[in-house]
Amino acid sequence: MHSLVASVGETPAVVTECIDELAREGIGIGRVVMLYTRHTLPHYIALKIDFTQGVYKGRIAYRGIELPFDDIHDSRESIIFRSMIYKVLREEGQKASSVHLLIAGGRKSMVADATLAALAARLDYVYHVILPRGQGVLDSEPLLSSYNMLNYINSDAPQDLVDKIVEICHPLIKGKALIKIPLPRLNDDAVNSIVKSMLV
Repeated sequence: MHSLVASVGETPAVVTECIDELAREGIGIGRVVMLYTRHTLPHYIALKIDFTQGVYKGRIAYRGIELPFDDIHDSRESIIFRSMIYKVLREEGQKASSVHLLIAGGRKSMVADATLAALAARLDYVYHVILPRGQGVLDSEPLLSSYNMLNYINSDAPQDLVDKIVEICHPLIKGKALIKIPLPRLNDDAVNSIVKSMLV
């Protein structure tokens, strides 16, 4: 089984586009672990709705992990995120035949921390998704004012909301949006240095 680990930002379509493009390359993602902040909780809920009621309809297992802050504001929160994503990569590495990391979601600092975690976990590459400007972005304010998204974290969403989320999460994109970024293989001293940097 292939696992995908991803941080969730305001463009949930980067997660679904990564899954879909990997599938076209013959890599079927069977499980997705998504890390999100309190700020991006509505975006995680949108992905959860897409996984359960939208395009995937329960075919892909998923797990959400809420980070213990609204957003990343300082180096301490950055290190907490780095250590949490490293822990998830290690756990998934014991369960899955292959673990893939998407670094496209969230703050730019999260990209740096996720890449450091990938190096420490000895991944060979990470993925990034580039979508056309404005596509795949979930503007949560109108959805929050029309629907109480928090109501759907543990229950089914109405069909009109599912349709809107599917439209956002699966934009029609011409060309390839997925970039596979190779990582160097670090020696033990370098890996240990990164792991030590995660101690809060």
